[in-house]
Amino acid sequence: MVRSTERLLNDARIMINNALTDPFIQDRLMEYGYTSDRIQAGKALYEIALTTLQKQQADYGEQISATAALNQAWDEAKASYMRLVKITRVAFKGDAGT
Repeated sequence: MVRSTERLLNDARIMINNALTDPFIQDRLMEYGYTSDRIQAGKALYEIALTTLQKQQADYGEQISATAALNQAWDEAKASYMRLVKITRVAFKGDAGT
């Protein structure tokens, strides 16, 4: 089963917050060496991952917008060029050298 990064981060957020707020969970995790400090370090890593994902999504959105703007400019330039080609063909219709 493929999981999206967003869903994975959301699940991690829930688990980290539960581990930090629920004494029962804290006791169980302590048995495996997960102290409050270690969980806080995990939370810091989660926040870095979330910030990175948000930046990646923003950058991707900007890339999509830039590509759309480029395609529109290309289409406009091509239309202008084709109009000039038609005018040139009419203007030089009888000239075999062009």
